[in-house]
Amino acid sequence: CATAGAAIHYTTDGSTPSEVSPIYTAPIAIDATTTLKAIAYLVDFPPSVVNTAIYNLPVTVANIAALRANEPGTTIYRLTGEAVLTFKQAYRNQKFIQDATGAIMIDDFSNILATTYNVGDGITGISGTIATYGGMLEFVPTAAGAAPTSTNNVITPLVVSLDTYEANFENYESRVVCFNDVRFQTAEDTFVINTSYPVSNIVGSLSVNMRTAFYDANYIGNPISQNPGIICGIAYSTTAGSFIVPRNALDIQTITYVAPAGLTYAVENNNQVVLTWSPMASTVGVTGFKVYRDSSLLAAVSNPGTLTYTDASVPGGNHSYYITAVYYNGYGESAPGNTVTVLITANEDNLIVWTNALNGNYPNPFNPTTTISYSIKAAGNVRLDIFNVRGQLVRSLVNADQTSGQHSVVWNGMDDNSNAVSSGVYYYRMTTKDYTKTSKMLMIK
Repeated sequence: CATAGAAIHYTTDGSTPSEVSPIYTAPIAIDATTTLKAIAYLVDFPPSVVNTAIYNLPVTVANIAALRANEPGTTIYRLTGEAVLTFKQAYRNQKFIQDATGAIMIDDFSNILATTYNVGDGITGISGTIATYGGMLEFVPTAAGAAPTSTNNVITPLVVSLDTYEANFENYESRVVCFNDVRFQTAEDTFVINTSYPVSNIVGSLSVNMRTAFYDANYIGNPISQNPGIICGIAYSTTAGSFIVPRNALDIQTITYVAPAGLTYAVENNNQVVLTWSPMASTVGVTGFKVYRDSSLLAAVSNPGTLTYTDASVPGGNHSYYITAVYYNGYGESAPGNTVTVLITANEDNLIVWTNALNGNYPNPFNPTTTISYSIKAAGNVRLDIFNVRGQLVRSLVNADQTSGQHSVVWNGMDDNSNAVSSGVYYYRMTTKDYTKTSKMLMIK
């Protein structure tokens, strides 16, 4: 104090000091944001004006979950635990960091962070305030950051289901997440910036939106595959809702339908053809196989681990066989694998005696199509009709004279008026002159 003998009284809680306030005699220790006010008193002199000083010291938080627990405002927080940089973009100098407890976006629009950070760097000790940007919680830096505390950290996305993601989005916001076994539901041909694309599970009953919100993403302009696969990205939100935003093209991994290879055959008992094929290089999404003879569906193998099929009592003559791989219970099917041609010599010992049989449908459940297989004992009229659970005729698939032997027909989920039917249980009935049988199938959308 400039006036000798004056006593300085102070407060640290923002209140106005008086003669009963503590007297300054030594340096005051401050370990948090503090408003310091001081006034001087001296006998026979009027009190001095109140002097105010505000010391903004960061509030320390140990992890991102503790950081996210605070409300937006002017309070400065310092993150003492290490967080890993998962993505950055030039727009607003934005960065995304995460640790074991959560994730948050760093919105460094004023370019406060002078340090250059790379994806995979560990960052410790950054300071800033909490704010929101487009409905998304963000961390706004107030001081330059220190050098990375580690580098080349492995970023492991969190695999989550679509329904869990939608129901608990705030738990995942700004984190790198992945959806397995999903597909795009869009008629668009290529990715366009700032556009949303529905992503659903295979049967289409659940969906979230993917958005092309990162301007530098290298998949903008790429074609959109309708094949199922894995989609990863940053859990992102705007005032329009929540999205997943892939960081780059590697975050969009759709499956390529691969044809089975290595088909071989052996003939047993003169008229039985035993087919064998090689294991698939990748079994992701593979749920079975289809066996074709002479370009017509012969059988469905519902176990992806089964790599053989026996065609019993094959008619005499040359026959060609090939195998296709079935993906996601019939949602997708590969091109044919290699073809083998088999010669069966006809004689009385290998004449086929067919029986009337409704062999079932594959896949079941199905969406949007299923194949119904049946055999006929003798040539004649055959009916194959589909009914709903009320017994009402939905579709007449077959009503014609057919030869004896193996047959199949595909139902595309349409009624006789070419209208798509709803999800649910349906019954299909085969009728010949001396045979009737009904079986059940389930359509799931």
